[in-house]
Amino acid sequence: MKLSNVEHEQQWVKFVMLAYVQLWAAHSLAVSLPRPWEKHLLPVSSTRISPSKVQQDWFRIISQLGSPAGSPKNRGYSSGRKSGENQPPRPRLPIIKKCKSPASAPKISA
Repeated sequence: MKLSNVEHEQQWVKFVMLAYVQLWAAHSLAVSLPRPWEKHLLPVSSTRISPSKVQQDWFRIISQLGSPAGSPKNRGYSSGRKSGENQPPRPRLPIIKKCKSPASAPKISA
């Protein structure tokens, strides 16, 4: 299914609006911390921070909120079988040999 450009643009506008609403909702949590090269700006924690300043502080906001995901599992070798545990031997099966069937053999006409 191929979307037309109009539908694609409408979906993109909805996505951008949702991102902007998220920035607007987080503006009370954001703090305007100027970058090292912005020495003329003072740190401001007022409620009227622009969405671009909220976006600059987004990582700190997300870090404070935390994540619903569980902690990652350790990597490495698995524990394997318990010591002393033996696996039953595999069942022995008869060997099947395939040979050419008479139907697939080339026919020689005289």
